[in-house]
Amino acid sequence: MKFNKTKNEHNAYDVKLIEGEKELLITLDNNRDLYMSITNNKDLDKKYNDYRSIYIRKEDDDIYDSFDLLYKCLMYTTPKDNKLINEKENSIIWVSDDGIEEEQDYIVITRYKDYYRLLFVRNNMYDNHKQNKNIVIKFATSSSRYNECSSYFVDMYHTLIQKENPKIYKK
Repeated sequence: MKFNKTKNEHNAYDVKLIEGEKELLITLDNNRDLYMSITNNKDLDKKYNDYRSIYIRKEDDDIYDSFDLLYKCLMYTTPKDNKLINEKENSIIWVSDDGIEEEQDYIVITRYKDYYRLLFVRNNMYDNHKQNKNIVIKFATSSSRYNECSSYFVDMYHTLIQKENPKIYKK
């Protein structure tokens, strides 16, 4: 995995985590909403989940630690009756805060023994994103359907941007 941090037009940083042909972009907008998107040079509309997944491995030290803290904060502080947490699957399911819940794409963050898998899922009920190769998930800092939970994602972003050269596994 490669790590790249650059200043964007909103005077914040864009963080790119690069795994082969896939890029996970994490960015903070000028209204302080956080966005995660996956870009893949292959076809994201294929049914194969590996095209839409990014893997954060233990060997990716600092990056893994940031996602591990995010996962633990959400799993242990979110009420169990919340749709955000799937304890059986060790997963967090975040529907993009970009509009009507039933029409939005979502991300599934699943914890395994030595890695996290971030699976970006396109909502196939609507054709609103078909032309876009990216799947974009919005974490609203105000008016989120998950209340204050988006702050954990923003904290994870701030942890990542503080790293000049995070310790990561080089493929």
